[in-house]
Amino acid sequence: SYRYTIFRGDEAFDVFRHKYRGVCEKLSVKGLGRELEVPCGMVSDFLTGGGPLPLGLSDEAQKYLETLGA
Repeated sequence: SYRYTIFRGDEAFDVFRHKYRGVCEKLSVKGLGRELEVPCGMVSDFLTGGGPLPLGLSDEAQKYLETLGA
């Protein structure tokens, strides 16, 4: 699995995991203390950027995190 820590400012609030081939696994939300299913199937639906571009959250990912209060 690959893990990405998602920050808001200087505070880590989520950890997003996906499998080797890009299939989303789980999202650990610090404030909830549990793991959740990710609403999108592939990492490319959740993260943007990569290569020479910085990683960011897709619009879908941002909306999902807002519904969790993250």
